[in-house]
Amino acid sequence: MKKIVSIILAAVMTLALAACGQSTAETTTTAAETAAAETTTEAAVEEETTEEETTTEEETTEAEDDGTVTLVCDGSANYKLEAEERDADSFDGNYVFAQYFEGGTQEDMIAGITALIADGKVSVNGFAIPASVEDIEAQEDGSLSFITNGSAAFTVESGATPEEVVAAGLAAVTQDVKSAGTNVTFELNDDGYAESMALYITRGALIDSLEDNGDGTTKMYAQGAEYAINDTVVAFDDVSDDCEPGIIVVVWQDPDGWHMQAADKMEGYLIGGADHEDYLFKDVDGVTHYFEDADMYQRGFATQNRPGGYINTQNNFELTEDGKYLVTAWFVPGTADTEKPMIIGFTSGDSARDRLEAAIDYAKDIAANTVVAASREEAGADKNWITDQSTLDTLNEAIATAEASLADTSLTNSEIDGAVYNLHLAIWGSMSDISAVFMGTAVEGFFDIANPDQEKAEAVELK
Repeated sequence: MKKIVSIILAAVMTLALAACGQSTAETTTTAAETAAAETTTEAAVEEETTEEETTTEEETTEAEDDGTVTLVCDGSANYKLEAEERDADSFDGNYVFAQYFEGGTQEDMIAGITALIADGKVSVNGFAIPASVEDIEAQEDGSLSFITNGSAAFTVESGATPEEVVAAGLAAVTQDVKSAGTNVTFELNDDGYAESMALYITRGALIDSLEDNGDGTTKMYAQGAEYAINDTVVAFDDVSDDCEPGIIVVVWQDPDGWHMQAADKMEGYLIGGADHEDYLFKDVDGVTHYFEDADMYQRGFATQNRPGGYINTQNNFELTEDGKYLVTAWFVPGTADTEKPMIIGFTSGDSARDRLEAAIDYAKDIAANTVVAASREEAGADKNWITDQSTLDTLNEAIATAEASLADTSLTNSEIDGAVYNLHLAIWGSMSDISAVFMGTAVEGFFDIANPDQEKAEAVELK
């Protein structure tokens, strides 16, 4: 019998089924604004930083004395396994994993990884990928799903052949290595070729609070609810000492249980960038950094603190002034000090209320410059033209809600960031928002309606 057609892919399921109650919309800038942001970013990078080349294995490979080598996937085409995806701009002809398989071609790499899976020598988070139905049935829960990090990596039917099980495992690995931040460790033989392959995948979360369960485990609250995976509350067996409310952490499951560790961080000023693409950040020492997105790590916390949602509020509310709003950038552990830091999210800290106050002032300026009229000529060339008073009323209601949040001293900084983001949605909507389109969520904003004589941003098309 053939394996089930819908293979639940490890990297996608692991991070899409994140903590309950998460926000699902992540606003992007309009096409013109994005282009402007990219132009600013490119100019600043050219002026203040050294141009970064496409990452090669020499940049991301850490050779160890014990015959192993560890790579951190950067999300580029160089780390993908399928030949049909090699036409991406980020592919420079370098099949990163192929060098660890005799022959060194893409075909040799696929054959080598397949052989390792068949021998039980490929693992995800310490769980060996099964090579047969019997291997899967030997799991504690007796299911026909390979489970790792709290989610199913793939599922097969009871009559699946070993070849079909191995093919399902290869499909899961193929997806896992696409995700920026996935760690891959090879054990090498004396000739430098892989004898085993270990993948490690974590997910991000933003802590509201932590609670001792009284049995040696810890419960985390995130987004106002108990942190849960697949509707099961996670009891963390191991929590690093630096985990505290208000910070972004990475969490993962391995054979020893559930773990929580603070993400790497850097304080500074977010001065440019574009949703789901790149971010320009100047640290407190005045050094400018260029970050690329590690988007699969971001689905465990609310949209307002994900890089895409955060940069959209920065750009559209004009909060990118150097030296004005001090924020913290959080990274996949082990990447902050590398040539390719992988950003998970941003938190505003003590700048949260200043950002909200500035956003409210910006929104009030938009409202003050709006005219209800039957035509553009009647409204005036330099005004926001609307034909129905209710459009302006809705904007003013959103502003009032934001002002109420600003006055509420009980709200956390993340909740204040949420107020900034919600006001952003009320103004610019979610038509061009990557996460909103992915989740099927849509919010109509003020500028989706106002100025009907102007071209509107097109909805994002997911690839």
